[in-house]
Amino acid sequence: MKTLEAYIEAQLPSKVTIGSGVNFAALAEYRLNYGASSRRFLFSTSDMELRSCTLTHGGTPLSSNGMSFTFGHTIIDSQGPVCSCGAKGCLRTFSSLPAIKAAIIQRVNAGETSQLSEVVSSIEEIDFFDILSASENGDTLCKNVLEEAAYYYGIALSNQIIVYQPDTVVCGGTLIPKSSFFEVVQRTIAERLAPFSGISTNVYPAKDSYDIVSQGAGGIVLEKLLRS
Repeated sequence: MKTLEAYIEAQLPSKVTIGSGVNFAALAEYRLNYGASSRRFLFSTSDMELRSCTLTHGGTPLSSNGMSFTFGHTIIDSQGPVCSCGAKGCLRTFSSLPAIKAAIIQRVNAGETSQLSEVVSSIEEIDFFDILSASENGDTLCKNVLEEAAYYYGIALSNQIIVYQPDTVVCGGTLIPKSSFFEVVQRTIAERLAPFSGISTNVYPAKDSYDIVSQGAGGIVLEKLLRS
């Protein structure tokens, strides 16, 4: 990684940083909104993949660039679907956008009704925008699948909270602002952590910032400039 950065910097008249988008997003979210209040910070995203990053005292993200995706491979059900990694029941087989789409297609093909059948000629043609729009328009099937995905996401996050015990958790990604996804995640975490009175963790949705990844990357580049 360092060699690649050095090579690109040699070709361009500027500082360069290469890394994981979730690490950059976590750093920006922390510094913009929680730097004054949080000392143990956990950031996660729900999207095509499921990723997480931890920060302690605002320092460098603890998740290495190559390992930030491992959150999605937390095993939720050892008898669940086979994941791309070869294991059964990883979180990404329940809560990623592709998994949600696959679950809806399977249930419609099994005979459940959905307004999605009126949107496309074949249910296999649906995209994520169709699913989210249908859920927001009251489609029961889409809403149930999204809430089930949120439940498993909340279970996986609560496991991380029990181990890492952050004071602040922020959930970002495509799904968080949609439908009741975040509310289910937040409720599931609260129920799961109820027996652990010694753990005090606040859970928030990410701030609405389209360019949060570039802000984090830019901050790291700026720090490099200041140190040089």
